[in-house]
Amino acid sequence: MSPNREPASYVPLKCQTDHSVLRSCVKIDDLVACAAERAHSYLAICDLNNVSGYYDFYVKCRKNGIKPIIGAAIDVRDEIAGPGEKKELGHRITLYCKNYAGLLNLFKIINSINLSEGRTPVTSETIFKYQQGLICAFSNVSSAVYKLHSMKHAGEADRLLKRYIENFGAGRLYFELWKDGVAHEDDANLLFLELAKKYDIKPVAVNNCQYLAPCDRLKSFAAIYALRNEIDFDTACAKLSGTGNFHFKSSREMSEAFAHIQSALENARELAFRCNVEIPHEGFLIPQYPAAEGFTQHGYLSFLTKNKLSLLKDINFELYEHRLNIELDIIEKLNFSSYFLIVWDLVNYARQNSIPVGPGRGSACSSLVCYLLGITKIDPIEYQLTFERFLNPGRVKMPDIDIDFASSERYRIIEYAASKYGKDRVSQIITFSHFKHKALFNALVKILRFPENLIKNIAPVFNRSVADNPDITFESIFLNSILNKFYNAESRVRDLCEIARSLLNNIKQVSIHAGGIVISPTGLFDNLPLSKPNGEMNVTAVEMNVLNELGYLKIDLLGINALEKIELIRDSIQKYRGVSIDIEKIPLDDKKTFELISSGETYGIFQLETQLFRKFLPQLKPGCIKELAAAIALIRPGPIQANVLTDYALRKSGRAKIEYPLESMTPILKETYGLIVFQEQIMRIATDVFGYSYSEADIFREIMSKKAEDKIELERENFLRRAKAKKIEAGKAAEIFNLISKFARYCFNKAHSAAYSRVAYYMAYFMANYPLEYMVSLLNNDIRDRGPDYSVKINFLKRNRIAVYGVDINSSGLYHSIETRSGAPAMVHGLSSVALVSVNAAGEIIAERGRNGQFVSISDFTARVVEAGGRVKISDLEPLVRNGAFDSIAAGMSRERILADFKNVTFTRRRVNDKNEAAGQINFLKPFSGAAIRGMSERKFMPQAPAGEKSAFFLDDERSCILKHIKRTSISDYFKKKRSAAQSGPAEAAVKSYGEIFNYHPLISGLELKDPFDVIGEYVVKLFVPQELLKKINSLAKGDIVFFEFEVCEKRQAIDYSAAAEDAGSENVLVLKEIIPYMEASYSFSAFIKAEENALAPDCMVLIKHLTERYEGSIPLFIKIGELTIATNKKINFSEKFIREIRSIEKLSAGIDFYIELK
Repeated sequence: MSPNREPASYVPLKCQTDHSVLRSCVKIDDLVACAAERAHSYLAICDLNNVSGYYDFYVKCRKNGIKPIIGAAIDVRDEIAGPGEKKELGHRITLYCKNYAGLLNLFKIINSINLSEGRTPVTSETIFKYQQGLICAFSNVSSAVYKLHSMKHAGEADRLLKRYIENFGAGRLYFELWKDGVAHEDDANLLFLELAKKYDIKPVAVNNCQYLAPCDRLKSFAAIYALRNEIDFDTACAKLSGTGNFHFKSSREMSEAFAHIQSALENARELAFRCNVEIPHEGFLIPQYPAAEGFTQHGYLSFLTKNKLSLLKDINFELYEHRLNIELDIIEKLNFSSYFLIVWDLVNYARQNSIPVGPGRGSACSSLVCYLLGITKIDPIEYQLTFERFLNPGRVKMPDIDIDFASSERYRIIEYAASKYGKDRVSQIITFSHFKHKALFNALVKILRFPENLIKNIAPVFNRSVADNPDITFESIFLNSILNKFYNAESRVRDLCEIARSLLNNIKQVSIHAGGIVISPTGLFDNLPLSKPNGEMNVTAVEMNVLNELGYLKIDLLGINALEKIELIRDSIQKYRGVSIDIEKIPLDDKKTFELISSGETYGIFQLETQLFRKFLPQLKPGCIKELAAAIALIRPGPIQANVLTDYALRKSGRAKIEYPLESMTPILKETYGLIVFQEQIMRIATDVFGYSYSEADIFREIMSKKAEDKIELERENFLRRAKAKKIEAGKAAEIFNLISKFARYCFNKAHSAAYSRVAYYMAYFMANYPLEYMVSLLNNDIRDRGPDYSVKINFLKRNRIAVYGVDINSSGLYHSIETRSGAPAMVHGLSSVALVSVNAAGEIIAERGRNGQFVSISDFTARVVEAGGRVKISDLEPLVRNGAFDSIAAGMSRERILADFKNVTFTRRRVNDKNEAAGQINFLKPFSGAAIRGMSERKFMPQAPAGEKSAFFLDDERSCILKHIKRTSISDYFKKKRSAAQSGPAEAAVKSYGEIFNYHPLISGLELKDPFDVIGEYVVKLFVPQELLKKINSLAKGDIVFFEFEVCEKRQAIDYSAAAEDAGSENVLVLKEIIPYMEASYSFSAFIKAEENALAPDCMVLIKHLTERYEGSIPLFIKIGELTIATNKKINFSEKFIREIRSIEKLSAGIDFYIELK
């Protein structure tokens, strides 16, 4: 409560938060802050059928000196006796917790709803069953009492009311009086005041709160209403304009509203006074592991670890035994033995059932107990890892052991845990997705109905602003950038900013945590709010941090794709080479592996595949597994920006001197060349040099890492005092403290680096020694991914002299495969790798090939597959044709012609041939033999696409963009120039253009081409085809996009142009000089960004470079500034999106142009 302020005169008893997803705009932090600012002593949370925010609300209220009242609005459905038959009546009550027992009963009621099929409302009988410790309030117009009275069933209302009195007693019942402007609320208020006197039930003043400020009603509240109901914003505002006002009302508003019923306000304070929930902290809630007969839990843990220790070879046994005894003593003292056994049991089950398990994750690798149990595979003594970094007896909290499993097998571990420890005691954990900037922007522009062009103009700048500053507000983005003009001109943009002010970071949906499960010693139904979103296993309705605070055993069972990939690679090696590889026996000093890692060609390797790693690994050149761990710690933004990585690389390569702050720090920092890289090194400096205990060292490490200046300064005094005791000179000690303070900001968990370096090494080993199996497995793992990295991976195989064959209808399987071609193993693309080809279609083609042998021709494939009318559709065949799958059986047919034949058969099978002929969509070059054809073989030209069907194959978005920007005269421009030339002078003699083949007349060698963007055929150029170009023409088809050159010749020239010109009076004829199909020409495209000398600001070049990396493609990019042409060595995907992104660069001058050249 705010000091020196008069306490608020009412109690906010019914506040919904954003945990009522898309029903309230109010975040718990904002709600508590608002209540504290208005000097409220009490505050109630009442979300609909859930209490997922109860603990956060409880903690924050108490921190702000406000008494928390935990409640919930509950949907109830009862059978009511009507005039003829029984009917179901849905109604709502509000339940408040008097004490902790009431809170647990509220959990049970809510769980009864959320765990039921379809989340059906509970009956009043369920409410009565769990009424102990609860206060019940009838929700005004939503209550059964009012609804039955309004239905003229007063007798039934009285009977129901008496049942509530029998179970709760009149003293724990209240009637809610509303003054929110809701329809019929005054009728309900009058009824409740009458019944209050009759049954001695107190009326209570209630403020329904779903947003904080009145102005939010037709802004943020209308927005979430629109999102929830999938309507637009204007419709939502219209629907809400006549409804109640659900803002957080002031004391004055409530006093005025209830001036005639002051007792209702006093009753609210009385209700709040009666609610006294104290959430107990009962220590750690760990189930007792069923140890072997004759053992206690700790005795069994000791037996397992000491037995394993006795089997280790080539170790200093006394050192290991001493460390083990220390760890076991701490574990026993903290009573965590069962925790370790439960985790061991899960990992042991996975290994026994061939489920891939990672070598460890995080600080658990610092434990020798974990290593000996097989939970981790990192020897903490070999890596000089400190147990207290994992489990500190001086700061007691639950151990945090995260385990990695193959993603597809993780569910089996959860099922095993549920079967062993009880399905009612094992649960997955909820997580809340929030409206971050991009998600909120995308959601709001949809309901606000932003035009597509406006979104395209705003989005690039918006996204860059968020990337630069994740905490930026919407107003700041629009007011402090080039988007300011949209803010001033568009009311929708101003609405967007105003709505986002309330909704940014609100909960937008609930989902299941990627890895966490909770295992409880007792049934979770009775102790936690639950849900069941997937219809199978329970999910806690509170997040992981709350479970930690409450002391529940929480384990992260994380699925990582890298383990899946490793298994695929091992299976591939076994299949194609007959070699079985045990990854735990792979040598950790393989020279080829570290040469590969040092080259930076770490495509697809866990942790090392990012652009950042590929850039800096060649500088660091790790030569052993420990240096790889250091590289994983160093190649991060912090160490890079602080030049720690550069210093490390220079010292490692001998180009800089290795220095140690103190001689006694040499053994600690030797492996990292005198630099502090790992958090564990900070701890060892504190213990070995300055005399801290291991527990104190862990706390010291945490203080230095958290960047809390006040705590750091307090620790400085302690540090200098210890330095004095160790006879270290004060100036030197201060220098070391500052050094630790600097490096602590960037230091990484060594245990985590060590574990992940092992997984990365395994993948690098396979890539270096089995590159073909590695890449095929990697590509199969995400077979539909044809992003920029796809070409990089294929090129890696080619550089290793491994042949790569495209998709082939006779040799491709469902996935990429390895075959022997020309005496050497090669990769063959799988049918599923072609986008838009369904798995069912690919499977049917492979099955037919298996039954009746390979396809010998296009007609054979047509008869066996296309005419069969199975699952293979034309939409499956078109991308296969486009990707050359039929080239091996095409017998010289063009891809366009193959697709035409398939379409003809498909159309015929659908019995629409007559319709096609009527529309003129038939084969227009019929078989003909004779001298007039001048060497052309019998063939069919490609028909046009059927009416209403858009052929993306011939003019898709990328081709359309290229044609719009190519430096050639379009056919339509040619005719326009020709008309103007008729008035002003002669037109140009030779013309380079592009077009779509429209028709061909073989008898007269006449080729017609039209402008690809001319949908009505207004601009068609007619060309004579000389003898030397007939072979090229024969390989083309109607609808093909081509680039061509023609010249204007007089008829009297010594060429037989007879009948070439349809206009007998024409003096000239257009003669084709060159023609190139689009696909062939595309290999000679060059893209140019042209600007005047002063048009590009210096930092714009950097921004352009970054954007080109996001639009990798096949067209070389050049930048032309004045007369200077710069080769960027980048290849791009030239598209309208790329052009918009470049133009959106704020500092870019308007004087910029884009074009394509065909060399």
